[in-house]
Amino acid sequence: MFQLCERVLLEIMCHPDSPPFGQRVGKKVANYYKIIKKPMELETMRIKISPNHFEHYKSVKEFIDDMILILANCYTYNPKGTQVYNAGKVIEEVFRNLLKKYLPEYVSYFTDEKLVPDMESLANFIK
Repeated sequence: MFQLCERVLLEIMCHPDSPPFGQRVGKKVANYYKIIKKPMELETMRIKISPNHFEHYKSVKEFIDDMILILANCYTYNPKGTQVYNAGKVIEEVFRNLLKKYLPEYVSYFTDEKLVPDMESLANFIK
């Protein structure tokens, strides 16, 4: 099953809209870590797929949860209509299609309700 997760992740990482999500956001990005409390990026997901990693994924749902976290962080930090927000929407659609192709039994787990921005973190930052 994790070979299929690895395949999905590889296809996401090779997608032309994936670079904003590949590496950890730099500390110099204005207020990112004040707004985003649980950062996640594709490189960390790649590492966690390895069975030798101490935080190795124990389930496909954990893998999907990390992709949800990347996208929710994107939608929380980046205003609608910006280049990165739009790239997130493309990656969301690509990920959804890859789940349908490789892991169809998990498509129902990847729901729109889980992709909502963390408005509480954003509101706390604005205060």
